[in-house]
Amino acid sequence: MQNNAPEGEARVRALLMAAYFAGDIKSQLKKRRPADDPYSGWLAAIRAYRQIQRKQPEIVIPEVEDLISREQAGTLRAAAEKLRREQEHEETGNGPNNVV
Repeated sequence: MQNNAPEGEARVRALLMAAYFAGDIKSQLKKRRPADDPYSGWLAAIRAYRQIQRKQPEIVIPEVEDLISREQAGTLRAAAEKLRREQEHEETGNGPNNVV
């Protein structure tokens, strides 16, 4: 029997990415402002991951496991806020200058 683990994992990762974007966009629509919301995206990805794991318990995605650990520790929201501020800073051009 051929092992389709990499292909299966790739599909799961694509679904999780879609869940992330859906959660982020849903939050933006709810707030009526186009500001990234990584926290809502991460929570959506975690929910999707848990649903996938109910049917495929052998699927383990370390990055999502890390998000789950951070959420359980109460640090995920702060990490999302830090990421959002960094992204906002880069978009406004106030980030460090690229020096070659």
